[in-house]
Amino acid sequence: MANWRKVIVSGSKAELNDISSSGDFVMSKDGAAVKFGNDNEVTLTHVHDNGLLLSDASGIGTTKLNFGDSGTFVQQSADGILNVQADTRVDITGNVSMSANLNVVGNIHAVGDIKFEGGSSGTITMGSGADDNVVFSADVNSHIIPNTDATFDLGSTAQGWNDLHLGSGGVINLDGGDVTLTHSAGKVTLGGDGAVEVDFANHEMTNVDINSGAIDGTIVGAATPAAGTFTAIVGTSLDMNGNVDIDNATTAIDSSGTISIDGGGNVNLDTTSGVVSVGTSTSGIAVSIGHATSEVSIGDNLNVAGNATIAGNLDVNGTLTTIDTTNLQITDAFVQLAKGSTSQTNAGIIANTTADASGSAFYYDGTTNYNRWALTGPGDTGHNQTDVIAPRQYVVSVSASAAPPTGTPGDFGGSAGNSRVGMMYVQTSDDAGTKSVDGDIWIYS
Repeated sequence: MANWRKVIVSGSKAELNDISSSGDFVMSKDGAAVKFGNDNEVTLTHVHDNGLLLSDASGIGTTKLNFGDSGTFVQQSADGILNVQADTRVDITGNVSMSANLNVVGNIHAVGDIKFEGGSSGTITMGSGADDNVVFSADVNSHIIPNTDATFDLGSTAQGWNDLHLGSGGVINLDGGDVTLTHSAGKVTLGGDGAVEVDFANHEMTNVDINSGAIDGTIVGAATPAAGTFTAIVGTSLDMNGNVDIDNATTAIDSSGTISIDGGGNVNLDTTSGVVSVGTSTSGIAVSIGHATSEVSIGDNLNVAGNATIAGNLDVNGTLTTIDTTNLQITDAFVQLAKGSTSQTNAGIIANTTADASGSAFYYDGTTNYNRWALTGPGDTGHNQTDVIAPRQYVVSVSASAAPPTGTPGDFGGSAGNSRVGMMYVQTSDDAGTKSVDGDIWIYS
C-alpha cells in the first residue's frame, strides 16, 4: 500500500553474506565480478565504461549464455566471432543494423519495405551474368534514370523490348528537350527548344493531311484557307474574337501605361516548363495580389525566397507543419498544445533522436489515469504520434509546508493506483507530534 516514508541517508558500511532484496542491487566498484559454480568456472565481470563480460576462469573462453535449454544460446565461438544458435530458428522482431558485409548462402525472403543503398558513390549489382534473371512481379513506382547521360541502351539489336506504352500527355524527350513528341487527345505534337525538322531521308510520306499552316512560307490548308503569315503587327489596337496562339522563343508585351487582362471567367497563366513569374526586374516595386476583401488561393506549394511577414493571423490546416530553421523564437509567453481538447489528453514536445524522426517525449500524460508530466526514452515516440504513449519515467513534483504530509497528494495523479508514486514533500518546520523536523524530505511510495 502506498504511503509516506522518510528518506534516511546513512554513511555506514556493511558486509553481507547472503543477500535478498526487493529493490535494486548496486555494485559500485569498477571490475566487480560475480562468479558461479563450485569451482567458479563461470564469471560475469564489470568492464569499466564498457559493459559486462561473460567468461570462463581464464577471463576469455567460449562460455555460453543459454535461453530455455542448452540448444538455444549466444556464445563467442572463437576470437572475434559471435555465434547465435537456436534449436529451430532465430526470430528478430526489431531493426537489424550491420556495419560490415552480409553473406547469405541460400534464398532471402523478406516481407516489408526493402531499401538498397550503395553508400557514397557505391554500386548495387543485381545478378552476376546474362544467365541470371531479374523479375519484377510488382509495379515500378518511381522514375528510372541512368547514371550517365546518353550512354546505356534500353534493349539491344538482338534483344529488343516489345510495345512502349505511355499515358495520356506522355512525352518522348530527346537530348534534354532538343526534340520532343508530346501526346494530347488524338494528336502527337512535334516540338523542341529550337528549330525542329523531320528528315525522312528520301522516304515516302503517304496519306498526309495538312489542314493549316505554312511550308517554307507558303500558306497551305483547306480549299479556301483563311490564314496568313506575319512578321509584325503594328497598330494602336488589336481586337481578336477567336483564340490567340503566340508561339515564339520570347514574347514581350511592352507598355508605358497600364496593362489589364480582364476575363469573364477564369484567367490562367500557365507554362509547360520553366517558371511563371509575377514581379518586376526593378527593385523596390511592390507586387499586389488580391483585393482587400478577397482571398488568394494557392493550389500547390508556396516557396518564399526572402522573409515573409504576416500582419494578420496565420491558420495552418494541414496534417504536418515543418519549420526548418536553425533556431526558433516565439514571443508568446505560453504555447498551448492539444487546442480544442474537451477532456484529459496527451500533449508535449518530442526531441528527435533517430533517423526515422522518432525521439524522446516530454509530455503531460492525461490518457492513462496518471494526470502528471512524463518522459519517454530515445526513439520511443514517433513524430506523428497521436495515440496513447507508454511513459518510461514520470517527472517528480515537489511541494512544501510546515506540517508533515498526510493523506493522498492532490496536485497531480489520477485514478491509477500508483499514479502519485515518487512525489516529494519538504517539511519546513519541526513537528512535536510526529518528531519530524525542519528539512525532512518525504517521498510518496
